[in-house]
Amino acid sequence: MKGLLYKDFRVLWKSTKAMLLLVVIFCLIPNNSFLDLSLFFVVYTGMLPMSLLAYDERSRWDKLVLMLPVTPRDVVRSKYIAGWYLTLGAGVLYLIGRVAFERLPVQEAVSHLALALTASLLFQAVLYPFLFRLGVEKGRLTMGILVGIAVFLCLQGKLLQISGVSGTGLPGGEPVCFAAAVAAVLVSIRISEKQYEKRAR
Repeated sequence: MKGLLYKDFRVLWKSTKAMLLLVVIFCLIPNNSFLDLSLFFVVYTGMLPMSLLAYDERSRWDKLVLMLPVTPRDVVRSKYIAGWYLTLGAGVLYLIGRVAFERLPVQEAVSHLALALTASLLFQAVLYPFLFRLGVEKGRLTMGILVGIAVFLCLQGKLLQISGVSGTGLPGGEPVCFAAAVAAVLVSIRISEKQYEKRAR
C-alpha cells in the first residue's frame, strides 16, 4: 500500500504541478468574491486521483499491477487515500488562508470547511465506482455532471449567505452530514473494489 501511494504522489506531482499550485494559491489568498473558489478547490482535490487513473490506463499500469504482489483492494484503497490526503491538505491551507489572512472567525471557517469536506467525500463516493468500472474516458461525463452540481451548490450557498438565510439548518447538522458522507465513502470503497475486480478479469 505504501509503495502504491508513493508511486501515485510522484505521478501526481509530475503531471499536475500547475493544478496543485492553483490549489495552494486559491486556498491561501483572501477571497471575498461572490463564488468562493477556495472551497471549490478543496472539493476538487478529492477528484484529482482521476488523473492517476487516467495515467495508469495510458501507461497500462492497470495491467502490470496484476502481476505485482498487491491486490485489487490495495489499488482501489490507495486512490481513495490519495484523495483524502489531498483534500485534507487543501483544507489545512483553506483554514490558514481564511483565519490568518482574511481574519475570518475560526468557528465560521471550520463550518465552511466541514461542508466542503462533506461535499468532497460525497463526490468520491459517487464518482469513484464509475471510474473503476468504466475507466476514466467513459467516466468523464459523470465527473462533468458532478462538477456542475458542485458549482451550483457553491453558488446557492453564497446566495443564501448573502440573503441572510444561512444558519437555518438544524443544530449539529454539519457533523451528522459529515458522518453520513464518511459512511457513504466506506460503502463506495466496497463497491469500487468489486467493480475493479470485474474489470480486471
